[in-house]
Amino acid sequence: MSRSSLWLACAVAWPITLAMPQAANAGPKDMVVVHYRLPASAYAMETADTYVLMRAGCLETLTKYAKDGRLAPSLAESWTQIDDNSWDFKIRPNVKFQDGTSLNAEAVAASLNHVLKATTPPRGFTPAEISSITIVDSMTLRISTPTAVQLLPYRLAGPSTGILSQAAYRPDGINIIGTCTGPFTIAKENPKQSLQLVRNDNYWGNKAKLTSIDFRFISDGGTRVAQLRSGEAHLVMGIPAANAQTLKSNKNLRVVTTTLPRTTKLVVNNSREPYKDVRVRQALQYAINRDEIAMGVFEGFATPAIGPFGPGQPWSYGDERAIPYDPEKAKTLLKEAGVDPAKLKLELMAYTDRAELPVLATVIQAQLKKIGVNADVKVANWPAIEPNFRAGTFDTGLLSRSAVTDMSDPSGYLIADYSCDGSYNLGKVCDPKIDKDIKDAMAIKDDAERNKRYRAIAEELQAKAVAVYLVHEQQIDGMSQRVRNFDLDQLGYYLVTEELDLE
Repeated sequence: MSRSSLWLACAVAWPITLAMPQAANAGPKDMVVVHYRLPASAYAMETADTYVLMRAGCLETLTKYAKDGRLAPSLAESWTQIDDNSWDFKIRPNVKFQDGTSLNAEAVAASLNHVLKATTPPRGFTPAEISSITIVDSMTLRISTPTAVQLLPYRLAGPSTGILSQAAYRPDGINIIGTCTGPFTIAKENPKQSLQLVRNDNYWGNKAKLTSIDFRFISDGGTRVAQLRSGEAHLVMGIPAANAQTLKSNKNLRVVTTTLPRTTKLVVNNSREPYKDVRVRQALQYAINRDEIAMGVFEGFATPAIGPFGPGQPWSYGDERAIPYDPEKAKTLLKEAGVDPAKLKLELMAYTDRAELPVLATVIQAQLKKIGVNADVKVANWPAIEPNFRAGTFDTGLLSRSAVTDMSDPSGYLIADYSCDGSYNLGKVCDPKIDKDIKDAMAIKDDAERNKRYRAIAEELQAKAVAVYLVHEQQIDGMSQRVRNFDLDQLGYYLVTEELDLE
């Protein structure tokens, strides 16, 4: 097993077997699940909306992560590296899309080419990294890369490489009704409100234990908690840290925390004045008290961040490189940069989908005030905030971001967020040395040496203050004691599975 896989395997959450009075108006095998983020992009396959489809038990990929963290077959039953730059994937036979059409190499190629040709392809699966997708025969697909990529099968477990039937791809957008292969079929969409899921009785794998699921989207943390407390919802993702301790005392409920490879950071627009100056960005680093944030805002359900990668990962580094809270040094750096703090009108965006972020914004606002900087906090939900991030029409903004969302290796994250042409480079970072360092690291076959290079890149990102890393997070989920077989993986892919059940 590679060290990357070993890290994920060691971190995987154990299944939780739990029990509580059933949610109101729900049958014995009908569950109400509440998700914390609303779909923002009409389920475009190159966007984070694909995580919703996968968490809902609808979307599947060629490969997947097993419970022990190892890569396992899914819609591909096997794969073989033909040469340094080419891999063949054998498509699983006798699989039907939920609309009755057959899964084959042609359908898989159509799905992957669709996302590859997107205006903004997903990280880790762009034309710079994938040179061709070729149908070898009806059940074999060949994927070629311009350079040697040892981790290609891992990338094909990412939600944005999910496979839909050809009927899904319409000129006006993605049709999610009956076009997946998973254990649950989307029977109805209530836009921005919910998905109505029903069991796919023709599923190629094990038959789902639940009959149906009301999969709701609620961005307000207080409303999510209220639905859990009242028994209206069985399973709620994203419990605000401020409510977690109270919910733990409720004998009818269970609160589950999962350590994630996720960091909350202050994205800084590196392309805007005066933030082009590294000293201004470094001043923000020293002006923010991470310990206060971890214990106050996150109620101890987070640790102060040391760079982009959290503790326990093979590419993270130690406490000795933490940025200390030093407001006097922050003032000195601003003075050296020729910036008058009183004249620096900093905009700080925060989105409501994660309940801690608006509170965090006000805490940072108060901390910056101590060095004479006035911050204007703007709060909205993610669909309203994201366009400003994408367009670069902002100064700073809070973002909760996973470093290994696509696979148990941070290369996709580094490319997307910190390379000049990165598909999710919200901070508008463009440094040729960083680009070269990422490219060189990815080409290294030895896991230990590659991870060493990733650590060096993490130090470089922190030293250049391309973003201000605040805390490493824990996922907090709440559920009825009736819930069985809840087993959230460390990448947060698999929420609704065929094993999820109610007592």
